[in-house]
Amino acid sequence: MSFRAITDRQVEWVQSQIQLESYVRTRGYKYFKANGLIKPAGPGNKEVIDTVLSKMKPGQISFGTESLPESVMRLDQITGKIAIIGTIVAMSKTDLDAWKNNTSRIGGSYAGGPMGLAIAEQIQEFYDYVDKFIFYGDDISGPLDNDDWVGAGDFTGLMNGFTAFAGGAGSDNNITAAGDFQTTADTAVDHLKKSGWDSDQYVIFSDTKPWKDAAKGNNFYSTAGILERDQIIAREDIGSWQASVNAIDNAGTAYRMAFTSPESGKGAKKRQKRTKPYCLYEGYKFNVFPLYGGGLDKQLNYNVALLWSGRIQELHATSLWRTGTLT
Repeated sequence: MSFRAITDRQVEWVQSQIQLESYVRTRGYKYFKANGLIKPAGPGNKEVIDTVLSKMKPGQISFGTESLPESVMRLDQITGKIAIIGTIVAMSKTDLDAWKNNTSRIGGSYAGGPMGLAIAEQIQEFYDYVDKFIFYGDDISGPLDNDDWVGAGDFTGLMNGFTAFAGGAGSDNNITAAGDFQTTADTAVDHLKKSGWDSDQYVIFSDTKPWKDAAKGNNFYSTAGILERDQIIAREDIGSWQASVNAIDNAGTAYRMAFTSPESGKGAKKRQKRTKPYCLYEGYKFNVFPLYGGGLDKQLNYNVALLWSGRIQELHATSLWRTGTLT
């Protein structure tokens, strides 16, 4: 029997699997999902508007009751565009028929059928693209040649948005001396605390180069056999160091570290979720759309479109501090 078009039930199953796997096959997206920082934007929407409460100015609290100052609440609006990222998975009718009629077919009785298996096998590239967008916005690495929005500056991510500082002991982004990574972490944590983002633990994001550099040269203490990278990870105020090949810019030269916490709060690791530092707005959530009614195109291919849309909304720019390019 010949292969038939993908059914609504298969679409539903494949889509649910893609959304489930997005949690374990990404780093940036997983961070937002694990910490409850994803907000629905509604499929098809092209922009979002947020209202945030600005911090009161210093000096608006005093001793005594004779002349109590007023602390005036100020609300600011933040507007941002939504980016749409998509791809099409195509498989020929003959290949699918061969898959169906081969007794030793790959995937066996995969619940999503052969098209579902094809999507599942190719989806990692799509996950990686979304992750790259989360790290660098439209300065994304490995774009298609005809991506008009790449480098336009409309979207920033964890590694090129928020607030910059210079890493290293000399505040020169040079991290080749012993202790430079420790100093960089201390400086970032100090900035975060002074900016009102005091937390028990912070997360580090970087590409793989700083992660490797923290384990060699002067950052490897050969006498004791200790890596500065391991010292950083072992710190009580560092929750994790997430190093990803996707956390690099389009030019492939911006080697950076970013420090942040998903929430602020004080006291014995019992953090109160009062205000969010940022959020990931999400419209299309790895949605699957069969083309041509789920049937064949004129080249006898079955086609399925995959869509994700969203943006990182910087609700508070000082909730994340990231270095310049480290050397």
